[in-house]
Amino acid sequence: RAFVGADSVLARSVSLGDDVVVGVGSRIGPEVVVDRAAAVGDGSLVARSVGGMVSYLPALLVMIAVAALLVGLLPKLSNLGWVALAVTFVVAMFGPILDLPKWLMRISPFENLALVPAQPISVVATTVLAVLAAVVLAASLAGYRRRDLFL
Repeated sequence: RAFVGADSVLARSVSLGDDVVVGVGSRIGPEVVVDRAAAVGDGSLVARSVGGMVSYLPALLVMIAVAALLVGLLPKLSNLGWVALAVTFVVAMFGPILDLPKWLMRISPFENLALVPAQPISVVATTVLAVLAAVVLAASLAGYRRRDLFL
């Protein structure tokens, strides 16, 4: 078996970083906002819609960071990232119907955010989620760099 050298480790870290950037960039679809504003004929929809999309960015970053952490630290269990996504979906869609307890509903990072533009952005919740995402993403990149890959 051949050991992959340090240059490959850096390349892998850059590759994981690229995947995270693409994941975030593909979520924010500005073309949808512009199309919607043009169809309705109201330019103010652009600012409100962009504000609504950007308000979900910290929660999205937490989900991407959790998936990246699994890839970086537990590659054989990396598919559990899908479980985290499924849990957030079930909580969001069926939590109110099933009358789930509040603590269980708050497991989803999306449940901790305000419904922009109907509600003002919660600076505390947004900041906490952004910091959490940054810490988890840093841990995932560190774990990803330290992995030994044998070919």
